[in-house]
Amino acid sequence: MHTIESAYIISFSLLVMLFLISGTVKIHNQITGTQRTELREEIDAHTKNSEKSFQPELFIRSATIFFQNEDPADGQ
Repeated sequence: MHTIESAYIISFSLLVMLFLISGTVKIHNQITGTQRTELREEIDAHTKNSEKSFQPELFIRSATIFFQNEDPADGQ
């Protein structure tokens, strides 16, 4: 009788452990999958043939042209 009960306990314990491991693997794949897609989008956004959504060099150029007549020492 004790062997049947111990077999049930061991099989139930293994089932719970496998369930937890599979859930952890699924969550890990979701996290790394989104990181991979975001990383791939970022890499693709900086290739020579594609246009970046935010171009800091144009922003800096327009900001310096816009503020070139103002003197920062005036305290405005």
